[in-house]
Amino acid sequence: MKATHTASLSPLFKRSALCFFVTAAMSSGAAFAQEPANATTPASQSDSDLLERIEVTATRRTTTLQETPVAISALSGKTLKRTGITSVSEFTKMVPGMRIEESSPGNQRISLRGVTAPGEGTVGIYYDETPLSGSVGVSSNAGGRPPMASLFDVNRVEVVRGPQGTLYGAGSMGGAIRTIFNKPIDDFEGAVELSTGTIEHGGTTSSVDAMVNVPLIEGVLDARVVGFKKSSDGYVDNTFLGIEDTNDYDKEGGRIMLRYTPSEDITLDAMYLMDSTEAGNGQWHPTVGEFESVSQINQPFEDTTKLYSATLNWEMDFATLTATTGYFKRWTEFNMDDSYYIDTYLTEDRCQSRWNDGTACDEATLTEYYDYVNGLTPAVLQHKGYMTNKTHEIRLTSNMETAIDWTVGAFYQKRNDYVQSQDGAADAATGELIEPMELFYRRYILDDLEQKAVFGEVTWHTTDKLALTVGTRWFDYDKVVTGETTDAWELINAFEKPRTSQEFSESDFMFKFNAAWEVDADMMVYATAAEGFRPGGANNVIGLEEMLTGYQSDSLWNYEAGFKSSWLDRDVQFNAAAYLIDWENMQVRGRTTDGAFSFLSNAGTAQITGLELESGWRVTDDFLLTGNMNFLSAELTADQVSDVILAPGQDGDRIPYIPEVTAMIAATWTLPALIDGFDGSVRADANYVGSSYSELRPDDTYYLKIDSYTLANVRFNLDNYDNGWGLSLYVNNLFDKNAITYISGSSSYPNVFASSAQPRTVGITVRKDFF
Repeated sequence: MKATHTASLSPLFKRSALCFFVTAAMSSGAAFAQEPANATTPASQSDSDLLERIEVTATRRTTTLQETPVAISALSGKTLKRTGITSVSEFTKMVPGMRIEESSPGNQRISLRGVTAPGEGTVGIYYDETPLSGSVGVSSNAGGRPPMASLFDVNRVEVVRGPQGTLYGAGSMGGAIRTIFNKPIDDFEGAVELSTGTIEHGGTTSSVDAMVNVPLIEGVLDARVVGFKKSSDGYVDNTFLGIEDTNDYDKEGGRIMLRYTPSEDITLDAMYLMDSTEAGNGQWHPTVGEFESVSQINQPFEDTTKLYSATLNWEMDFATLTATTGYFKRWTEFNMDDSYYIDTYLTEDRCQSRWNDGTACDEATLTEYYDYVNGLTPAVLQHKGYMTNKTHEIRLTSNMETAIDWTVGAFYQKRNDYVQSQDGAADAATGELIEPMELFYRRYILDDLEQKAVFGEVTWHTTDKLALTVGTRWFDYDKVVTGETTDAWELINAFEKPRTSQEFSESDFMFKFNAAWEVDADMMVYATAAEGFRPGGANNVIGLEEMLTGYQSDSLWNYEAGFKSSWLDRDVQFNAAAYLIDWENMQVRGRTTDGAFSFLSNAGTAQITGLELESGWRVTDDFLLTGNMNFLSAELTADQVSDVILAPGQDGDRIPYIPEVTAMIAATWTLPALIDGFDGSVRADANYVGSSYSELRPDDTYYLKIDSYTLANVRFNLDNYDNGWGLSLYVNNLFDKNAITYISGSSSYPNVFASSAQPRTVGITVRKDFF
């Protein structure tokens, strides 16, 4: 049926690009934004440049967006400012097929094209040239805890869809996201932005962002400093403890950047980045009430990240040498409520098996056992983590105008992850952890990953119209997972366990093939076959049988055909890509048959087919329509054969948390000379997310539906380009929809846990640019 629908769109568009756009209402203004050297353009400047050329570097060489033969979206700094986007989670609507599963603070999994699964990340995350990694936690889920940059004073964000294994390596099997920060320039400039708003069902939100750029040695050394502070009162109420707005947060940090230019051919950029977050858990319990939680404890989350990076660019006669090094550190600590899980042990069967050596409990023994279990609650499950990630890359990219373009390079990564997990008592009145800690059990996890790679791509321009590209990456990884339980808790089968390690290693090649044909100055078609890969590892789950400890690596091939086009004297742009992904040995999360333990395993094979559409129509110089759509089908293509997993997946089961349809449409009206000295603009957008499910099998006890939703936003911008003053009024989630973005089931009360998009928020932003 999808094939029939796709075939019907193509002739319709060929007959009338304008009619197609109006009828389908699909587009993406972010993909067509003009990008200046440093994105400090006022927010409400005319959108007439949105369909012009934008330069991107996602292919490791500078190209324009429309001439790059891959599926890529780019959000300029001006677009981020104009739309009020300040974080990665807020720009998902701007990119077709991009999703974020946010279950709790610091626990977000980013996916592109439906390629989502627990374990290592499926989307590469980059700050400038430096790759970043999430922390593994107790569930070996590094991809579920990626760092999230603040998007103030950003040049652009590039989102490359589809596997980028040859240039970006393991962890980019769904694509890659690169945040490119504004760099120091040889001039004085600055900016400050103040924002405040009111959250429906909750309190207030506020933020302060500032930037200053200073030349230190004229023409040689420049500095740029960025700082921010954000806070929110939240909107989830804990009715058990009687505390309102428990999901409040405070976030602060900044960047210090230096640019050293000893000659016109050499540039050295250095950066220090710090980001600190303190937040409360935003999960609520639908079985209790809307935005209501009955957690018996407070669940704070603390996260501090620091990045030190340096990048050297040397423009030589025949090629550009790029060398980059990064050192990333992250500290996390968060509490979870273990009280209701402990309550599940209040049964006669548990008394017999865990307390009375297999003998049925008489009334006195049962009372004694129940008193013991009840005395354990409320209980806190606390996780403390520390991670370091060192990366180094050197590459050489040709810059001569010949028939052959090439890139070669080498990469090295060493990641060390430490986790301390422990259970202890909490104060029943306040829900706070009792200190010094009344310890029930404690365990440690060490997860060490070392990767080496050599890569290269060659493009042969066979004619001035046709280019053929082949790429490969040789990789070698070694992963060692170590676990130790020092303080036993026999009630939950957490027995004392000496330090034991499991090692996983693999060495192989990944490949990419691409053909691009420039039909004319306004049309380019391309086809790609590319491979993606993720390492395997080991579970560290209490009581898990030895046979379930390890899980294998998974890989996929992406087959794609697409085109990029301009119409009506380039007032309309329309890009499309159809893709088919074959996923082998897919990593999934399963549960033991008794529902007690959740762990990583392999599900066999899966297939994803999809169609991405992006377009923009400049109706007049002052009116622009933009948007995007993504259709996909993501499901298993073989049964998950297992006797030890609850409700193993079967052929045809949908991949969890992936909607079949997502869409966004936006309209921007520019109002020149609205008020004396000020230009204005009004932007309205709506994004639709289709329904999805929380587990593979429909007969799984924990199989829950996430309903579809549509969110609308309105924003009014007012700017004076002469003096740099600006004002924005905004309403996000205009109709105050309770849009559930994540849901999961549990064997213990309150059985269902959900996270939602923020309720309607009305606010104002004031900014001043100094130049």
